[in-house]
Amino acid sequence: MGDKRKRISWFAQGAISTVLLSSYIHHFGDEACSATPEERSFEHEIGVPIFLNETAQRAERSAFINRFAETYREARDNWDFFDEQFAPIRYLTIEKLDADFEVGWYNPFFHGLSLSCTEDAHYCIEDDDFVHEIGHVWYFALPTGERQRLRNEWKHISNGEFQCSSLEMLMGDCDFMKDCEPASRDLATISCYATTHILEDMAETMMFVYLLNNPHHRLPGMPRPQPEFRDFNLEEEPDLTGGTHFSAESFPRIRQKIELLAEYRAFSERERDYALQQLEAYERREEREQEE
Repeated sequence: MGDKRKRISWFAQGAISTVLLSSYIHHFGDEACSATPEERSFEHEIGVPIFLNETAQRAERSAFINRFAETYREARDNWDFFDEQFAPIRYLTIEKLDADFEVGWYNPFFHGLSLSCTEDAHYCIEDDDFVHEIGHVWYFALPTGERQRLRNEWKHISNGEFQCSSLEMLMGDCDFMKDCEPASRDLATISCYATTHILEDMAETMMFVYLLNNPHHRLPGMPRPQPEFRDFNLEEEPDLTGGTHFSAESFPRIRQKIELLAEYRAFSERERDYALQQLEAYERREEREQEE
């Protein structure tokens, strides 16, 4: 989840737009000269170009594509509005990192989504963090007036100040982990990373709903998700996905945030309802344990 993984904030995008434009041109040359058959096939599947300017090694390029294809298909198959929320993206970049952490960020000016893999695709961005980034794509695709109304309503529910300014996010000086627990409780967030900024809170909440609706994931303390509208082999064991940080006393406002996102079509009504059912089941179990 977001609080355990390093991300480049969307705040940096305005400052580096011109650099990205030249980078796009560089990517185009890379795409024309070095793209593998796997790249071409996957580009045709998703309908946008993919740029891998960090490596010219064909085996590594194919490994990146194959790993990201798994991430893409898992998210697509378990998110009702995936196609319409992915639609604003005009290109993808897959960058190579030198350490086992993920980076993902969306540039709303050029509509480009940048993702990451470590060397030889040992570790790539996974579907839950991919949905987090899709959350930013969805937000910036909203009309300006709707974005402002959504922010105002979200601030009212949060009823507090997020931990990091835009400048701190840009400079990487946001030390949000030290005050995670009180901030998460006060702001009614579902992770430490969500306490940094209002847009990260929205994206993390979208990811939370995705996890609650995906039978291939299981959050600690939550019932095993088996929504009837998802395909799942009951013999498979879902991945235990950590990183959430919330308290049951925040659930009333977390519910409000989930309901608000559904109003703006961040996810479907059935996904909203199933997520709320999961929260209710969690609360009932907490009450039973306290009574015992």
